[in-house]
Amino acid sequence: MVEFLIDQALREAIDLHNRNQLVDAKSLYNKIIEHDKSNSDAYHLLSLINLVEGELEQARKNIVKAIDLQSNIAVYHSNYGNILYHSNNLEFAIQEHKRAIKLDKKNFQSFYGLGVIYSHLKNYQFAEENYKKALTLDDNSSAAHNNLANLYNQINPNKAEHHYLKVLELSPNDPMPYINISNYYLKNTKYKKCVKILEEALRKQLGTKELLNNLGIAYLATKENEKSKSMFEKALKIDPSYKPALDNLENLESFFKNYTFIEKYLINRKNSEIDINIQIKEPFAKNQINQEIIFTDNSIGSFSFFNEKYINSIDLIDISNNPIQINNYLRKSLA
Repeated sequence: MVEFLIDQALREAIDLHNRNQLVDAKSLYNKIIEHDKSNSDAYHLLSLINLVEGELEQARKNIVKAIDLQSNIAVYHSNYGNILYHSNNLEFAIQEHKRAIKLDKKNFQSFYGLGVIYSHLKNYQFAEENYKKALTLDDNSSAAHNNLANLYNQINPNKAEHHYLKVLELSPNDPMPYINISNYYLKNTKYKKCVKILEEALRKQLGTKELLNNLGIAYLATKENEKSKSMFEKALKIDPSYKPALDNLENLESFFKNYTFIEKYLINRKNSEIDINIQIKEPFAKNQINQEIIFTDNSIGSFSFFNEKYINSIDLIDISNNPIQINNYLRKSLA
């Protein structure tokens, strides 16, 4: 009969776990527990697989068993906090992370975990404090920089850019950080920076549908309409059903069509002395596009993305010294 060596089996199980061979690792952890019901590491590591597999109650039972066997191991409490967070038991999750930090003042995982929980609770002050503490322990955590950037994007946008750029530095060949920082630039109307950063991503051949769609929006905002259309079309080549790009391309084509209509309508008006110039105004923060018709007497008419039914009912108000608008214009947001 072959002797079952616990330590060797645990090393093999951890190796399987690290290689994401979870079924085999899980089987071996259970076998270790059959031979040694006091092996807290096996219960702990088994709970992590349970968490990945969505077996939250089984994960809770196994991590509690590990803590019952060894209550002074910080990482057990930290992972119990994560399991409780995913079970939406936030109050007790906070308590477990705090227990972990009490046992280990340099427990990055629990400071990070508290940042996630407090962000979820919209307690942004505590979230910021814990993310910053996590980063003092590991300044190369792209996840912590990204989450802190997202937090600042909500409460103090001027501080967000540094952390988004740090994520790019840490993960230069991952498209997701480019998408995140481009969302930040679009939200805060930094369109030229958005174009620059996304063009850099394209040079690295990181052109996902989300990235191309964002670049299309940025090109539209910087008045590069043909490039904008090209990006939306490229996004749709990747995924023909991608709704943000479909909507944006439809809106862009609608704008071109109605821009021409309004221009001809105005030029053909009986009052041929009117000298007009149609310009595109800078988009607003939420990517709403608003067009202006500027007359030589400085009066202004505005329109945005007419539908067919609106075109036929347009009635321009006679020009006066006051700003004018073209009937009821329809605003649409670019996704």
